[in-house]
Amino acid sequence: MALPGHLLEKNESELEDWFLTSSEAPELPVDDLLAVIEGLSSSGNVQRCEDWSEMLQENLVEQGNRLAVIRLLRMRTQWRDDNADLRNLCEKTTTPLFLDRLGKAYLESVSFEGKMKTHEVLRRLEVLAQLAEGKLCHEKTWGFGVIRRVDDFYKKVTVDFVKKSGHEMSFAYAGETLEIISDEHI
Repeated sequence: MALPGHLLEKNESELEDWFLTSSEAPELPVDDLLAVIEGLSSSGNVQRCEDWSEMLQENLVEQGNRLAVIRLLRMRTQWRDDNADLRNLCEKTTTPLFLDRLGKAYLESVSFEGKMKTHEVLRRLEVLAQLAEGKLCHEKTWGFGVIRRVDDFYKKVTVDFVKKSGHEMSFAYAGETLEIISDEHI
């Protein structure tokens, strides 16, 4: 994710001022804020990345922005050791965002307690958090499809794939194999 043009011309001090001001705004420019943090991480300034990430994470959680929180946590896994502390941080941060029945089913399906790398747990949670009727998706075996139903009781998603209509898959399997197609893709 590259810095947007309007931020490229800023020096380090101006960029910091912009970040601090923007991360407190009622309407957060999430993509731009994440691009700044990613730029910092690639420059090797890990401590500043952590400080800014924590501040942004707090505001995103407060706003209830599930997807942005997951995206930020996934970024944080790139410059932190994948250990129990990181896993606990990710679980502690995401759990309050998934307190409804469906959210709890998603968290159960990805489980922070297994041996899977934290980055992969978050990737799968991000897929599940995007499941919604009418969303386009892709799966390597079945191809393109449209999500028809998300069932929190049986913890399954039903997808009408081009090759197979009405295909049901568990949340765990959907998180592993589905790719959600963004609205901007088409």
